[in-house]
Amino acid sequence: MVHGRCDLAGGADRGGRALPAAASSVGPDAHAVPGRKHPAVPGSGAGPFAGSGGSGRTHRADAATAVNRAPAARKVDQGCRAVAGRGDAGASAAATGRGAARAVAAPSRPGAARNDTGAHRQSPGPGAGDAGPVPGRVGDDAARRRAAPVGPSAGALGAGVRGRAGAVLAAGARHFAVGASMSAPTRNWLVMNVGSATLKAAVYAVDGDGERAGAGRRVTIPLGDDTDVDAALSTALTRLPVAAQQPQAIVHRVVHGGRRAGAVVLTPEQCAELTALAPMAPLHQPPALALVELAARRWPQARQFAAFDTSWHAHLAPWSRRLPLPQGLHAAGVMRYGFHGLAYQSAWRQLKAQAPALAHRRLVMAHLGGGSSLCAVHDGRSIDTTMGLTPLDGVPMATRSGSLDPGVIGYLTHALRMPWPEIEQVLWRESGLKGLSGLSGDMRELQADPGEAAALAREHYAQRVAQAVAAMVTSLGGVDAIVFSGGIGAGAAAVRSQIAGLLGWMGVELDQEANERGGPAVHADNATVSTWVFQVNEEDELLRAALAKERA
Repeated sequence: MVHGRCDLAGGADRGGRALPAAASSVGPDAHAVPGRKHPAVPGSGAGPFAGSGGSGRTHRADAATAVNRAPAARKVDQGCRAVAGRGDAGASAAATGRGAARAVAAPSRPGAARNDTGAHRQSPGPGAGDAGPVPGRVGDDAARRRAAPVGPSAGALGAGVRGRAGAVLAAGARHFAVGASMSAPTRNWLVMNVGSATLKAAVYAVDGDGERAGAGRRVTIPLGDDTDVDAALSTALTRLPVAAQQPQAIVHRVVHGGRRAGAVVLTPEQCAELTALAPMAPLHQPPALALVELAARRWPQARQFAAFDTSWHAHLAPWSRRLPLPQGLHAAGVMRYGFHGLAYQSAWRQLKAQAPALAHRRLVMAHLGGGSSLCAVHDGRSIDTTMGLTPLDGVPMATRSGSLDPGVIGYLTHALRMPWPEIEQVLWRESGLKGLSGLSGDMRELQADPGEAAALAREHYAQRVAQAVAAMVTSLGGVDAIVFSGGIGAGAAAVRSQIAGLLGWMGVELDQEANERGGPAVHADNATVSTWVFQVNEEDELLRAALAKERA
């Protein structure tokens, strides 16, 4: 076994120092991702974002920056505070569908959010997402479907998500404040997990004691370039049991929650703060917030919650949280957040059921799919991770570049004269496995291709993941187990074998027969580091997080 000399139990870093408690939410001003239709709402909001998306049109990119706050943005803060005071006036409009939602929710100033104590895309199939073998193909095709520029300069959410969601939530504020009674015999909980390529929805029955009654039912709806989230939600409801059409509570997966340590009850203020984080999760945050608004309009009396992928990383070690940039940028929210937290939580919970003592030791967790990341976990807490400010960082992914020399961006900008939206398109949509191979970002296709370009992409991916494992082991001071999940991590035995082969020097060795079966335990008898494989269930984790918030 690879041993280390430090004990990270109880939230200490490698030097034995206590890790800090979660701080308040921070983030730059909000800009949305074009390429996905958002629902129409009559009326227009006030402020700089008004009139940019109230009719279901696809939003276009502008050149706004992600960190610096313009004077106009500060005016929107004042408008957001006014929204919360108009709850009664707007209640009938939200409940009946009449009237205009005429409010704009504001981005939060760094550090202004409350420290509310509170999830990654799971696309079908290995290499195309993170949900294991599910029928359907995403990856290269999904990249073509979602070909719009993305990132901090991708444009304002406008009256579309930010204003409408804040206004509708304000109109239903009385219902959110009260919610369903805990004494109710059974309540229907609807869970919605929207990504850049799919909408996963599930319905659960929860008894009067706040305990789940039976297993939930789940469906997956693909999202194309012409599919808006309203249509996807309607399709999901027709495929779920009828109870899903009358939920008393709704839980949303929101990828970026800043420094929030757990689920929250959604309010106009919370929506404004979460919208401000959209530039840091441009593929996921805007459609998730659009679903919040749609749900508030469909079910104005239902209580809405949000749980976050970033919450799993609430206790990162200080040396991991801080990026090597000036303090002023750190104070503005430019720091490491980490993602895939709901998936990591699900995999860790399954490991705990299989090997309770091992789950509290030193783990390297690798969630590999269309988006890929790794994290170092000790005693059930993430202390380091490969993704940083955005889900673009870390190891190469299906179409995302992963970590790059920052000088590449300067060269593309100044020497090659590439406009910023085009650079974003390259980094988010045309790089990673797709860029390396020139063929596809889908690992299944690359595994079937005998050509040199596909072989290079596979080798590059395995090498970078193995290097990231070694980095996480260094963060832990040793390792006891490696845990794979995600479309590639749980669905591609050959890729696991290739990665493990590069880690033999640290005691990683797979039982090839167990590896082909897919686990859960896939290590050889003589291995000194155990290896595990799990299919994750983010919807269950979303429900758990919301119920924990309700009980708190």
